[in-house]
Amino acid sequence: MTGKLVKFIFNGILERGNYKFLFNGSELPSGIYYYSYTSRENSQTKKMVLIK
Repeated sequence: MTGKLVKFIFNGILERGNYKFLFNGSELPSGIYYYSYTSRENSQTKKMVLIK
């Protein structure tokens, strides 16, 4: 783990609701990546395994 930011999916402010964001990892090597999101009420970080 190098701790580098590899991609922003979205960086902005959204109204309350449900949203879907597509992630294209075709230019990234296989491995374990961490993603996070932050809202006014919550902040979470989760793990993603990218397998090619």
